[in-house]
Amino acid sequence: MKRLATAVAALCLLSGPVWARDPGYVAYRHQVDKATHRVYLANRGVIDPHRLRGRGYDLDHKVPVKVCYQRGMSVASCSAVGNLRMLSAHENRSEGCREAGCRRR
Repeated sequence: MKRLATAVAALCLLSGPVWARDPGYVAYRHQVDKATHRVYLANRGVIDPHRLRGRGYDLDHKVPVKVCYQRGMSVASCSAVGNLRMLSAHENRSEGCREAGCRRR
């Protein structure tokens, strides 16, 4: 697992937007992802009562992880139940693309 995390971090540093290459952000993102998974499992009935995840819906951070990092929010705050919601995969991906300023292919 540690090798995979290292490989993912290295890949993030070589591609993507400049902010995603920041080693501090890469480490923060990894910690938030792990904490978010734990919070989701412990609070699935509140966050996803209809078990939509994986059926056209994604687990989404209301305040994006990038923004949490930029604001200096703790990992716990970024992955808190109040910052998580279920969002259609289409809407989630289009929202992220808009914020990042990327173009559709």
